[in-house]
Amino acid sequence: MNSYFGKVLLLAIVIIEVLIVAYLFNSVFGPGISGMFARPNIIVVPISNYIYSSYSNITDDDFHLNYFRTLRPNVYYIENSTSYGTVVISTNVDGLRERYNYSREKPSNVFRIAFFGDSFTFGIENNITDVYTELLEGRLNSINCSKKFEVINFGIPGNDITYDSVLFKLKGKYYDADVNIFLLKGDDIRNIVDLRRFLFFKYLESYGWSDIELNESMEETVNLASIKEYSSILTDSLSQEHVSKAVGLINRENDGNSQIMFFTFRISDNYNKLLENATSKFGFTFVSFNDIDRLWDEKFSLIPGGEDPHPNKLGHQFLADYFYTYLLTNNLIDC
Repeated sequence: MNSYFGKVLLLAIVIIEVLIVAYLFNSVFGPGISGMFARPNIIVVPISNYIYSSYSNITDDDFHLNYFRTLRPNVYYIENSTSYGTVVISTNVDGLRERYNYSREKPSNVFRIAFFGDSFTFGIENNITDVYTELLEGRLNSINCSKKFEVINFGIPGNDITYDSVLFKLKGKYYDADVNIFLLKGDDIRNIVDLRRFLFFKYLESYGWSDIELNESMEETVNLASIKEYSSILTDSLSQEHVSKAVGLINRENDGNSQIMFFTFRISDNYNKLLENATSKFGFTFVSFNDIDRLWDEKFSLIPGGEDPHPNKLGHQFLADYFYTYLLTNNLIDC
């Protein structure tokens, strides 16, 4: 009898050890072993404290940015308070919200598409497998084509058109994408992020607070003061300069082999026209699908009614379908 229970106990220990190893392996290497998976570190802390790099001082011919930031590489963040419950926010070895590591040198058998944008493109409150860039990549790879498709996500929450253009210069262009797409909304033009952050920290200091001790009430107080001053500073000419410099930087940094495309929605007519005029100078493609705004608020938003317009799963599926149809209909895919 003792021998029997000894064998049962030994078997139970072995099973437990196997399960532990499997769990750790899955946590470290991702949900599979095929392909080039990022190797994340599991960290459960406030996302703003870990997923972003430190603020950087960036000087360009047109810009001097004090608060530029990217995503940290190899992050594996478990976010519990989302519309869908638990969501994993992870980045690859180059600080991109991707499941895979992509080589900067594009393989000869690959057709590559890069997307730049803010939290809509990043896919806030959605698992990466539900984000439109990932859905588009899967759908493109299902067609009969001699090439493999890579759709790379350069989205960073809070980015505006300036930050997108600098990210393209510092990182994006080196991936040599066949098509570079910038998905923009009204706030990506209206909110000049570096100026907004400068004013935020200015008022934070004036109240004698630090960003470490900031609570919700304090943040609201600082936001109200900084937004009031920002509104008094913002002019049409400042917005036009902001957009023109960003589009000009993208033009200068593009090697000429990549198609540059701008898509807009949820944007006012004046900002739309401003961007269209700026992009037409360089022959960039400009497309607006503002006509879906009402449908977006009712069906595709995390919180219907426009309270939180970030795309839900249906919204990401809509964007994936939209870009899939656009790329194929306009013969932009090289098979």
